[in-house]
Amino acid sequence: MLSIGSIIAVASDAGPAAFFALNAAVVASGVLPTAPTAIAAGSLYGAIVGTALFAFSATLGSMLLFFLCRSVLRGFILSRMQAYEAKIAALNRACQNDGFQIVGLLRLSPVMPFGLTTALLAFTDVGHGTHALATLAGLIPSSFVYVYGGMVAKDIAAGTEQTEFDKFVQYAGMGIAVLATAKVVQVAQAALDGAVDEPKPGAE
Repeated sequence: MLSIGSIIAVASDAGPAAFFALNAAVVASGVLPTAPTAIAAGSLYGAIVGTALFAFSATLGSMLLFFLCRSVLRGFILSRMQAYEAKIAALNRACQNDGFQIVGLLRLSPVMPFGLTTALLAFTDVGHGTHALATLAGLIPSSFVYVYGGMVAKDIAAGTEQTEFDKFVQYAGMGIAVLATAKVVQVAQAALDGAVDEPKPGAE
């Protein structure tokens, strides 16, 4: 498992391009956590550059995983996601109404693991372009909280006290996550209710 320390050690020697490639690979794996690389980005490159590096590389990794889940991995994943069939149907129904909003909200919400969310989205009607743009749009604010936390942690380790703005960013990030999660649940529930109420083909 990748640690924040090991990521910092590798990227500090190899540079931003190596971090970009590493984070894209972490996201594309679908199973490795992304929080350590986000925190490391803040420690290495600061809040602004770190957020940009993380968000764009994570979007690239997500695009690759999204493509693989729709192509070579489709049969393998479907055979192991039968328990999620109802959730995928509900998610697809919601995405048909506003795919960009749903993807963006899912990227804002920390409820579901990033890789699992990407796999589920791959089995909806969301297009590759919509997925990529909405993922980037959702990742910028959501990852900023982790990246900023990494920068603050580095400053505290160097003897700098946490400011009121640092605390504001942390609380604002938690608030955004809660609101995004609540919205995702609301939209998903509406889609599920619609799917239940909708008559099945052949039903009288």
